[in-house]
Amino acid sequence: MQSYRLDISEPLQDHFKCLKPDIVIHTSGPFQKQGYDVAQACIDCGAHYIDLADGREFVSGITALNTAASENNVLVVSGASSVPGLTSAIVDKYLPEFSHLESLDYGITTAQKTTRVWQLPPQYWATQASL
Repeated sequence: MQSYRLDISEPLQDHFKCLKPDIVIHTSGPFQKQGYDVAQACIDCGAHYIDLADGREFVSGITALNTAASENNVLVVSGASSVPGLTSAIVDKYLPEFSHLESLDYGITTAQKTTRVWQLPPQYWATQASL
């Protein structure tokens, strides 16, 4: 396996013709400010595409490439990031417990912004136990 770093502001088709990738993993966000040029270049050269986007509009909008991807026999995956990935895993796990699911509210934060449990003073736990 080999990896390459490319500048997405350059024409990717020329690079892909030379490299002949099997799969491209697009990691250079923020994706909300981009179009689907990288995914389209992958489709055009016959490479599978995965991105780490987590913006709902970007992830949902990539379905516009479904027909082209199918016609070129490639997989296009958007949203392989932690927020959509974890949310999808939770929905898959608990969906059978609901007769139908209309919406989902969730929150995920980075570890750097959470209070670590083992760092909380004993007074905190005593207060919580009495609630």
